[in-house]
Amino acid sequence: RELSAGNPTIDSLSSAVARDDMVFMAIKMLHLHESFCSDLKPSHVDIGYHYTRPENMDRIRTDGLMTHAERTAQSVGALHNGSVFGDGVYTGNNPFAFKSFGEAGLV
Repeated sequence: RELSAGNPTIDSLSSAVARDDMVFMAIKMLHLHESFCSDLKPSHVDIGYHYTRPENMDRIRTDGLMTHAERTAQSVGALHNGSVFGDGVYTGNNPFAFKSFGEAGLV
């Protein structure tokens, strides 16, 4: 099924990085969501997409996504795509909008 004109389906483009990590994170997110709901805290969840270069994936798996300042402080090398809106980890809610920033997409 097409997600939008000219874009292939998500299934044809996606593959798991580490399935056990994804299961762990999904379970953790569901438990936190349940806890927030029972404490009457806001519990809306959005999905964010982040694109990077494939060569950054090993480091992301080890250290997670980091801002430019965090990478500098920890002497982690990575190509920098810019910071139009300030230093941060940039995500979007459209899985196709920012593919130009890298071939590896994270959710």
